[in-house]
Amino acid sequence: MATARPSRRTAVSISVAVAVLAIIAVVVTVAILRGRGTPHIDSGTASPTPATTATGQPSTTPLVVYLGNSFVGGSAQDSGPQDRFPALISSDLNTNWIAITSGGSGYVDPGDDGLTFDDLAGEVPENASLVVIMGSDDDAGYPAAKIMDAALTTLQTIRQRAPQAQVLVISTPWVSADPPAGILTSRDAVSDAAHFDNLPYIDPIADGWWVTGPPEQIGDDGLHPTDLGHAQMAERLEPVIRQLLGQ
Repeated sequence: MATARPSRRTAVSISVAVAVLAIIAVVVTVAILRGRGTPHIDSGTASPTPATTATGQPSTTPLVVYLGNSFVGGSAQDSGPQDRFPALISSDLNTNWIAITSGGSGYVDPGDDGLTFDDLAGEVPENASLVVIMGSDDDAGYPAAKIMDAALTTLQTIRQRAPQAQVLVISTPWVSADPPAGILTSRDAVSDAAHFDNLPYIDPIADGWWVTGPPEQIGDDGLHPTDLGHAQMAERLEPVIRQLLGQ
């Protein structure tokens, strides 16, 4: 009896399936070999302050911790940590600061270093006075429920790491007045998480960050803030942070 030969269509389907499996195997192997990276950390200290206040009480300098992706940690479009909004705010409010970031990261998306925001939150020091978390445009494309759940987990990690710290939640900024649907989904999910936990919240899209000012706020890559963009973020955030710190 003659053995039936697979049709050409079947043979092509098998070849495609094998090729797809090979690609998946390569991706998984690279991920395993690469492993998780480490967050990028920048920091700065306030100007020297007296050991005691005018009333004779010990003087303490607030520590403000910033978490996020490259919108916080910076990019090639700006001049470096000293010209990004955490340092600018610190200079005006005389606080210590730490920026714990990972490019491409989000509440759900692991980003360039294999780290989510919850991983970054695990680096928050216990003595933080205020934790500011911003993002994430990199979660665009994920379901809203998944983003909100991951955001709530991250906020819980922050509270566990720094029980005395206040937390300011900022959803992702965007570069146009008409953001894609995925950006709005991420924004709304983060807003829901902040309000669920009764935390102060800022919506940069509704407030017109980078949209209402001069076009030089965004760099040549069409996405990341320049020094001018960071200056605008500092200007918008400083009054809120000042109030949360009781200054």
